[in-house]
Amino acid sequence: MNREREEGREIPKDTGVFFIIGFGSNEGMLLRAYLRLCENDKPITKSFITGKALG
Repeated sequence: MNREREEGREIPKDTGVFFIIGFGSNEGMLLRAYLRLCENDKPITKSFITGKALG
């Protein structure tokens, strides 16, 4: 989990979450989660979680 969220910072209301899944021939499956939110009236995307399953 991203350090910013690990330390108890709340996820703002109306934040979107999306996932990207990748498959590798010898690396297994990779899952990435991102938050889509607004900061200072500008839309931004932040990495939230990265996970990996080997095998």
